Amino acid sequence: MSQTSQGVLPVILAAGLGTRMKSRKPKVLHELCGRPMLAFVLDAAREVSGRRPLVVYSPATAVIAEAFAGQADFAAQAETLGTADAVRAAMAVAPEEVGEVLVLSGDVPLVQADLLAELVDLRRARNAAMALVAVHSFDPEGLGRVVRSNDGGQVLRIVEQKDATPDELDIEEINAGVYAFDAAWLRRRIGDIKPSPVSGEFYLPELVSLAREDRRPVVSLEVEDDGTLTGINDRSQLAAAELELRMIVNERHMLAGVTMIDPIRTYVDVTVELARDVVLEPGVVLRGTTRIGEGTRVGAGSQIIDTVVGRDCVISASVLEESEVEDGARIGPFSHLRPKSKHR
Repeated sequence: MSQTSQGVLPVILAAGLGTRMKSRKPKVLHELCGRPMLAFVLDAAREVSGRRPLVVYSPATAVIAEAFAGQADFAAQAETLGTADAVRAAMAVAPEEVGEVLVLSGDVPLVQADLLAELVDLRRARNAAMALVAVHSFDPEGLGRVVRSNDGGQVLRIVEQKDATPDELDIEEINAGVYAFDAAWLRRRIGDIKPSPVSGEFYLPELVSLAREDRRPVVSLEVEDDGTLTGINDRSQLAAAELELRMIVNERHMLAGVTMIDPIRTYVDVTVELARDVVLEPGVVLRGTTRIGEGTRVGAGSQIIDTVVGRDCVISASVLEESEVEDGARIGPFSHLRPKSKHR
């Protein structure tokens, strides 16, 4: 955790159901490598701030408060009237002593804590009313454009695509939806945002114009489009994020001494633990709280779910569920171990 980031209150916006997911389940509860996408955002927020984040939900996503009870605090947005309205709901319950607010989206699971700490440090260094992350994107479709001064130095405003002029639509620098705020200024100004004449929603980026009215700096952290700030809106984007995260997880295990014969076709949840010299053949699927001991080989096509496997075992083309496998066991091919059994 960055020393300068201590005391920041992270606010995570998670009120949208995510209609493009075509699901009854709130978007942020869809899983990546065995965990809801919101869990990854909570992790990054806690790492940078050292405190429980404040999650904004709506009646349509109220189940989020149950799913993450004890891991975050919560604020209810009665109607989904835009990002500024969501932040207003958060500030209504935020502790008065909060000095800084970090705003994140619950559907950006690959966001990194180091980036968030850098954003907070930048705002402090410039004593800015707000700091935002700007991304140079090759595909800005559907995203808010960053409008700058002629010399490119100052952020003048953020314009949402549905409100943008044709010239503004040609801008390739987009707003990533990650912000750091001076909390006192935010409390004073959040209620002054006017609804969009096009959509009727209250947009958080309108605070850029209000800060300029107050002669307070607005600063931007400019980053390349590496995919870590991409929001997930549909199942295709979910699959793309899963693939990227799976490669990160697999690389971490391989650097720690695990052999994966074909990492692209090896599926390991982030919650799985693997010891050194484990060998995973192509098509292996490891889920949940699975732990595999040193020297064990898992054969092609095997699935192991919530199971503890001992040292020096051989699992051949089998399915293991909620079981315990002792050291040196040979299982398969084509075995199916049922829940809560113990095998030698």
